Amino acid sequence: MRSIQYSSTLLKCYQYSNKPQVNLALSLYRDTQDASYTAAFVLSYLAEALLLIAEECRAAQGNVPLLFAGGVMCNSIIKERLSSLSDIAFAEPRLSAD
Repeated sequence: MRSIQYSSTLLKCYQYSNKPQVNLALSLYRDTQDASYTAAFVLSYLAEALLLIAEECRAAQGNVPLLFAGGVMCNSIIKERLSSLSDIAFAEPRLSAD
């Protein structure tokens, strides 16, 4: 099994602040009063952030395989967006319960 060395570049990609996104989501809901639309926005935004994190990881470590796990990783919006990456896997839903 290959060991991943954590570089400063890799660690920086995990330091995203979610405060601006929370403000955007709150503003969107306040303006539209549409919970479904706001939820789709949040999940799409999260998918883009995860994609950037994965790309940063691979830029620092090479084309390492990636495993996504956890309850939110079962979301179809996130899975669809991340499916553009090569050599990825998602844990089974029964293993991803929070």
